[in-house]
Amino acid sequence: MELREIRTFLQIAQKQSFSKAAEALGYSQAAVTVQIKQLEEELGRFLRKPGIVTFGTGFQSNVGIISALVDRHDYVICDRENHASIYAGCQMSYGKMLRYQHNDMADLEKKLQKVP
Repeated sequence: MELREIRTFLQIAQKQSFSKAAEALGYSQAAVTVQIKQLEEELGRFLRKPGIVTFGTGFQSNVGIISALVDRHDYVICDRENHASIYAGCQMSYGKMLRYQHNDMADLEKKLQKVP
């Protein structure tokens, strides 16, 4: 995909959907999936990392990463006004979530005292 096509794809995807963007450029969804896989492989080589995962949105990033990293014996300490995607990731994990009042460092300290 050339840069011009990528820009067009992203504009359509933002306004409509991934599928509509692929259709508009004459790509099947499977072809775009292959292109994303190639992008991840190239990023991995560039960054000298064994693997890269890309996410389509920030919401997907938060849910995917938090639920993958937080285990049964872990705690996540969150500001009560964090984005819903952070809460969704925590709920999908097996860890325990402690929420403190927004920007309240005294309440945060109380929550931290509860962590073994």
